[in-house]
Amino acid sequence: MPTWLETEDDEDVARRQQIFWQDMRSSVDRGEFWADEIKKLRHDPASRLELAMRNFPLPAAFRDAAIATRALIRAKRKAKEDWSQELGLLYWLAAMWSFHLPRADKAQVPGFNVMELVPGKVLKSLEFHYELLGYRQLTLLNKTDVAWLVEKFGEPQRHTTLNALHRDVWDQYENLLISKMEERQRRFAAEIDALLRGQASGFTAKEHSEALECGRTNTTLPREDRKLERSRKASNTAGTKWKYASLILGALALVYLIFDA
Repeated sequence: MPTWLETEDDEDVARRQQIFWQDMRSSVDRGEFWADEIKKLRHDPASRLELAMRNFPLPAAFRDAAIATRALIRAKRKAKEDWSQELGLLYWLAAMWSFHLPRADKAQVPGFNVMELVPGKVLKSLEFHYELLGYRQLTLLNKTDVAWLVEKFGEPQRHTTLNALHRDVWDQYENLLISKMEERQRRFAAEIDALLRGQASGFTAKEHSEALECGRTNTTLPREDRKLERSRKASNTAGTKWKYASLILGALALVYLIFDA
């Protein structure tokens, strides 16, 4: 599986998302979590940095990557070796994270949802320079980081964020997210509508789902299914109908929370 930074287009991102979150759920089910694993690497900053970058663009992964890079810088400074490359990496991490917004106002969701849709290739192609990007608005940096930057590169001309410099790119992927959310909502509404039609005809939710998968919805049912349908119509009770009605109302309430919060 490519890392987020290695994704090149929307298809790469979609494949990576599916595999990443499946792996994440499997790890949690096993009682494992990358954040716990990374704590064991406190004294191995290079490995900690590698693990953190594999979990981009999670906010905690960016923070851990910065912590690991600082440790590499301190080790180089202590050994009186050149640490310019590590400082450059730390600044690059801070610049990349400054593309992220806490909230996507138009989509009304956490900004992470947009950030995750941006292919790594696109993000890495966004131009910036220390002189124009500065450091004051790069939230990943601390006071020590800033002192190191000024020591190496002096004071910049201005201070801003990568998002401010390339807001058109953020807007592009926020609009893509909105389109995906709307399509997901349409599919869900269609499934609810199909479920309601199935309930009206005497099907259970599971049976109607199976009918959908077989492509038999809104078509003439085979003779065996018609017999089963008549049998179930006779045996359905008001309690069963209310049970499914409650499930549907609960699902609709969830959709409202997800898309209209």
